[in-house]
Amino acid sequence: MAAILSCLVYTDGGDEFDGKLRDELQQPFDQLRNIARNVGEVMYEAGDLDGTEEDAVEEFVKQFRPDMMEIVYEWSQGKQFSEICKINDKIFEGTIIRCMRRLEEFMRQMCLASKVIGDTALEGKFVEAIARLKRDIIFAASLYL
Repeated sequence: MAAILSCLVYTDGGDEFDGKLRDELQQPFDQLRNIARNVGEVMYEAGDLDGTEEDAVEEFVKQFRPDMMEIVYEWSQGKQFSEICKINDKIFEGTIIRCMRRLEEFMRQMCLASKVIGDTALEGKFVEAIARLKRDIIFAASLYL
């Protein structure tokens, strides 16, 4: 869950993603893109996107990038920071830390939203994902130890 949500908080990156996602990450990412395409079409019809429909929707879909998915997935599985930094050498260490902290904050908000709507099972999943994410050097109070 944390890996797919990383597509919503990672905003850096210039070129298109040139890596290959593993199978267990590719399917959720494809589902995210399909949902984003549907949302983009509704946004275009509402007048919130500029340009031709096809171009506007594709630009909207492209903003959801999978660059951090494998990094977040491996971190959540318990890999060390030095190991996850080697996964994608185009993403700097500071960017990884900033994205992980944003992701943790986003998941806390999603946890609260789950609680408000009364979905305790989803809330539990967010709590577990946060616990797996929030560890080690990335969430140290200061990087200058």
